[in-house]
Parts: sequence; structure tokens; C-alpha cells
Amino acid sequence: MRTIIGGIRSDVHGSHLIANAPDAGRLIRLSGQFCFSLTGTRGCPGYYRLDSSFTFTLVPCSAPLALREGRRCTRCEASDDSKLLHAAHKGREVPTLVSEYLAQQHWLYVAAFADGSVKIGTAAQSRKLERLLEQGASAAEFVGLFPDGASVRRVEESVSRIAGLSQSNSGARKVKGLLQPVPEEEIDRACSNAAALARSASDELQRLAISETWKAPPSELLRPSAGRSRLPLNSLRVRDTREWDVRATLGRIGLVRDSAPTAIVDYVFDFGSLVGQEIDTAPSPNLKDLDTLF
Repeated sequence: MRTIIGGIRSDVHGSHLIANAPDAGRLIRLSGQFCFSLTGTRGCPGYYRLDSSFTFTLVPCSAPLALREGRRCTRCEASDDSKLLHAAHKGREVPTLVSEYLAQQHWLYVAAFADGSVKIGTAAQSRKLERLLEQGASAAEFVGLFPDGASVRRVEESVSRIAGLSQSNSGARKVKGLLQPVPEEEIDRACSNAAALARSASDELQRLAISETWKAPPSELLRPSAGRSRLPLNSLRVRDTREWDVRATLGRIGLVRDSAPTAIVDYVFDFGSLVGQEIDTAPSPNLKDLDTLF
């Protein structure tokens, strides 16, 4: 079955690839056997639409294979509600539903990853924990709760500038960090230090005095693989069939193993690199209905 990958969903049930076309509204669970190949065709992955329940749903592109350049077609780029979340606090006019979504309480957090690197970020009350799971964080600490999205973004940008805390962590860095994850206590220490640094950069955070910690669910990705080496898998050849045993995922990053019984190497792969790619999948019990994203 050929399908263009529209996105990735990560929640307490694991991570899934989201199909766009032709079987829009379906997903492939990234767990266990996963057999696929790249066809060499790229397409528009679609866009996210917000509904009245504050749910972002992937809407398929009406002509995905007409994409000539860029990540998305012009129509889908202009229709995407999710990207407007990061522009409203700068005074940009946004649709009513996006404005209502941003009017809910928002959290400010710091997150630590498998290599001990840290970032600062925000999460809506309705997506508080899902946001950390999507990020693939190993640990986090919530340091502030604000009345709306605009106020939390202003504090985030101020703290990021003053304390030098990054607002992003690239997929490439996450892959590299998961090749040799540092001990859990080192991750916890990095997270705690980042939270203290954030508070020191904001009188408002000191006044709020919020400290709520979070830990990622146990994952094989966060443990060194006994007797096995780990390598990054940075690219895939077109029409080269992959038969993987997906051992674990953290957000968009997965630990995969070739199905061959003699394989002694595990690979760390960024499944986010498949978004916008057309893949050919073998029939699998891992394919099931997707209702909504986020």
C-alpha cells in the first residue's frame, strides 16, 4: 500500500505515522514489525485544523502529488492553524478558534533530553503532557502557569534571552543523544539546574514558585543496549525495502532493529524524516484507524 506520510502522533499509547493520501485518516503504529520502502516521490503532507474541542486534526491535501517545491503547497501552508499559535502573541490576527485555544491556561516548562541537553517550552493546559511526549523529552519541570498563550510566550522569550535557554532541540541532536544516553541522575540534574536558571531570570517565575516534575515512561531507548551497538540511520535509499522491529520510540525518534536474527546492531532513526515522503508498506496489523491528532 502506497501512502504519503502527513505527520507523527505521540501520546501515552506510543508514536504513530499519520497517513495523508490516499488512505487519509489512518495511522501506522511504530511498534513491532514495520516493513516499508521509499518510492522516491514527495508530496504535500496536508495541514492541521483546530476544532471546537481544541483538537488539531490532520487535513489531507487535495492534490498532494502536485507539490513542486517546499515542504507544503501554498494552500495548505496558508490553511494551517498550528503554526498560528506562535504568532498571536506578536499581534498577528488569528481565527476565532485559535484565539479561544490560546485563551486557556498555558504552562512554561524546561525539558531535558537523553544527552543532558535542555530547552524551554510552553504547553496548553489541554495538551500539557502530550507536548512533552511529542518532544521526546526524558524529564521536565513545569515552572509557571499563565492565564493564556500570549503571556506565557512573552515570559518564554524573555527567559530564553536572559538565561540562554534554547527554545528548540533538533531531531539530529536527539538522535545523537540517544546513541549513548547519559545516566538518569545526570538528566534529572540537568533539568533541575535549567529550572533554577529559568527562575533566576524571571521575577514572575520566582513569585509563582511552581515546581512540578515529570519523567518519561520507561523506554529501551533510554537504556544502553547490552551487547549491542547503536548507530544513527540518517538516510534511506529509494526502493530499498526495510524490515524493522521497532523496539521503542520517544516522540519522533525510534530504536529499530533489522528483522534478520543475526543482526547485532540497533539503529536510532528520526521518523520525522518520513513526513512528506511516499512510502510503500507491506500489509501489517499495525495499520489502524486514526480519529484525531493532538
